[in-house]
Amino acid sequence: MGPGAQEKVGNGKEEFKRFEEELVGRHREQMLQEMKAKLEGMDRAAADEVLTRGRYLDKGYVRRRVQTSLGGVWVRIRRLKRRGRSGSLYALFGQCGIPRVSERAQEHCVQVAVGQSYEMSRETLKQLSGMELSRMGIWKVVQERGQRERERVEEQRRKVFELGEMPKAEKPTKKAVVVEIDGTMVASREVTEIEEVKGKRKMEVKLGVAFTGTKQLSRNRRRTEQRMVYGETAPAEEFGERWYGECLRHGIQPETDVHLIGDGAAWIRNLQRTIHPGNG
Repeated sequence: MGPGAQEKVGNGKEEFKRFEEELVGRHREQMLQEMKAKLEGMDRAAADEVLTRGRYLDKGYVRRRVQTSLGGVWVRIRRLKRRGRSGSLYALFGQCGIPRVSERAQEHCVQVAVGQSYEMSRETLKQLSGMELSRMGIWKVVQERGQRERERVEEQRRKVFELGEMPKAEKPTKKAVVVEIDGTMVASREVTEIEEVKGKRKMEVKLGVAFTGTKQLSRNRRRTEQRMVYGETAPAEEFGERWYGECLRHGIQPETDVHLIGDGAAWIRNLQRTIHPGNG
């Protein structure tokens, strides 16, 4: 390929890159306008409903920002004030339950924050979706989502082991699965539930993985099928009970044939006897 042809190829790439960026920008702007209209419509309907009860006064409109998976949206919503009391109510947030960072945007924050720094996560979100959150903003979202997940699995554990309730399975019952349980030490800045290893703070992350089999992808690569993963830094008994709750939720029932693999550690053998009895 001669110099002239190479130049044409380069120009073609740049032309398409500009077109792609402009197209994405136009579509994103249109979607943001639709998002804005939807949010403001929800606020109007909810505010009207609150005002009909007679306990609130309409104090006019204010602008508030909602961070969505498409980027930030400034919306014009009503500020309501309770008669004879201080403080304000915003129907969009209080009545409709719309968070300042949308659920889908929160999911994106968690996904990009896995395996990279919060600074890189911030740049990734801005480049790919137009979201503009600070590093601390992403950290807060990740912490809040993590807390909600911890509360969910703990409530599930409580129902199973304290109330004797079986959680509703979200997957079909599996006939047989392979379960691998292990623990690994990772560095920590936490001052509780840590171990000193060679002068460094360490904590053990306990991890459970279950899958129904493997699929051949290439000569040297295989992929696990129907895999579910759960991990946490908790005592072995607590981990085992929460792990079992997750197993039930994913269709691993008491009648499922479980082939458990571990390194022989005492806490893993104990879990085998208590959580997956009769399986080896």
